[in-house]
Amino acid sequence: MQTNLQDYLPLVASGKIREIYELDKSTLLFVATDRISGAILTQLSQFWFKLLQSKIPSLNTHFVSLNISHALRERLPSETISQLERRSMLVKRLKVLPIESIVRG
Repeated sequence: MQTNLQDYLPLVASGKIREIYELDKSTLLFVATDRISGAILTQLSQFWFKLLQSKIPSLNTHFVSLNISHALRERLPSETISQLERRSMLVKRLKVLPIESIVRG
């Protein structure tokens, strides 16, 4: 499911499971494209980011919040906001460290 927010926000990247939009020069909006598994993926991501930060207080991640900001609510129609809830997250724009890991079994 594509979110099609290009009328409101610049699309930075689009992949199999996420679309990335620019909110401003330092903040991005990650949107999971599947409503059901996307909500689960987003919640799992939040869990791991918070757990890691609680165990390693000096660790800084790109995660900001799952809450849709007031500024974003003013820029998007209410029906679009309801589609983004539970499957989007605000993140800091950082340089990508291209590491991939696959765990099986």
